[in-house]
Amino acid sequence: MYAKIISHVFTPAPRRAVIGSEQVFNPTEAQLAALGYKPVIFTEPSEVPEGFYAEIRWEETEDSIVQTWTLAAASDGASGAD
Repeated sequence: MYAKIISHVFTPAPRRAVIGSEQVFNPTEAQLAALGYKPVIFTEPSEVPEGFYAEIRWEETEDSIVQTWTLAAASDGASGAD
């Protein structure tokens, strides 16, 4: 998967891209890279202690976008647990 961070928002690569004056359906990785998209590295969250939940964060490096996790305190009903 390829994506960009646009205005602090994780944005997956499109299935249709305009390259030059042509529409390209299912662009290649090289075409996406030329448009500024980077490969995404997904990770698993570490164990989440009771009373907390894991929030996804995205970090952009020079050559990829990495999924990271932070712990947030769960308020009443925020974690979805009863």
